[in-house]
Amino acid sequence: MFRLNDKNRHCLPLKLCMWLAILSVLFTYSARGLEQDKSNEDPDWLRVESFSMPKYSAYLSIETVAGLQEQERLMNAARAQCNPNTQESAADIRACEAKMYAVIMPKALERFAVNIEAKTIAGVQTDVITPKAGISAKNEQRVLINLHGGGFKYGGRFGGQLESMPIAEYFGIKVVTIDYRKAPEHRFPAALTDVKLVYQALLKQYPSDNIGFFGCSAGSRVSGQAIAHLASHSLPGPGAAAFLCSAPTALDGDSNYYAAAMQGRQPLSIDGVEYWEGLSTDNQAAFPGDFSEQLAAFPPSLLITSTRDYSLSPMVAMHRKLVNLDIPAQLHIFEGFTHAQFMSMYVPEARETTKIMSEFFDRFLGQAPLSAVND
Repeated sequence: MFRLNDKNRHCLPLKLCMWLAILSVLFTYSARGLEQDKSNEDPDWLRVESFSMPKYSAYLSIETVAGLQEQERLMNAARAQCNPNTQESAADIRACEAKMYAVIMPKALERFAVNIEAKTIAGVQTDVITPKAGISAKNEQRVLINLHGGGFKYGGRFGGQLESMPIAEYFGIKVVTIDYRKAPEHRFPAALTDVKLVYQALLKQYPSDNIGFFGCSAGSRVSGQAIAHLASHSLPGPGAAAFLCSAPTALDGDSNYYAAAMQGRQPLSIDGVEYWEGLSTDNQAAFPGDFSEQLAAFPPSLLITSTRDYSLSPMVAMHRKLVNLDIPAQLHIFEGFTHAQFMSMYVPEARETTKIMSEFFDRFLGQAPLSAVND
């Protein structure tokens, strides 16, 4: 793995790791109906012949491969109880997820010593994750907001809890994970209203510089959308943000094509995302990562992706825009993982993902109490 670090953009050897036990069901972007032989009629398109490649990159350790295999076994066992992708209504999806996560959650709670408290904040359902060892002294005036992954359709409650457990325990910090509104019953920008309400409530307890955002995949997208949304309402943005697995952009770039080829499907399109119904790629509120004028409002940003992820290209492009705007930005790219696999609790890179996130937030989040800011 290599890192493009802040403004110097030089490469350093690095590894990383963390978890998210729901990857196989979280992302449900539908296939794009592209013409298979478009290159035969359009010189601006390339025809890429099929080829074979190793299932696991040679750069993955034995422990990492074993971890991915263990993750696959867990997901197969969980989906055997119920597969949310087979459900239609919101009620059936949520009931099915509860059955699936009943298999996953005990495994995660064995690994992470955290407390989970359901809490309604400003009328929005959240879960508050705190370390059983207690919040560290340096983080008493800090809080992280998690926006869960799940293709804007899945992952509510449980997905956010899973994403929040590792950093809450390791960093010794409180994490508020928001069960924002999503498909099938809601459409963009419903989630942003929920995030704004919770964020404004937390501003009564914490200075904005002491609040951090993070999320994986759809949650990363909601994080970026929320930052732009807050700026459009003249609210102070968070002190730092971590974008994991995806960038808050449209589904463009080379990686969308070669990731599709590796998985034997068509490239992804925004038309296949139910929550984005009716949107176009020029919608800056929905895809702020594609527009420098929106990114200008972003705080110091951490971006983490992987070489087989369909979202690699947008992450690289967004990082470049941030650097050109003189916004502190770090880009970490893992070798050999597909979408969000580096978040799996079974791969050794997961602990390093948590470490990198913790060091990033520790560097950029403030520590002053709210009273000091108001005085």
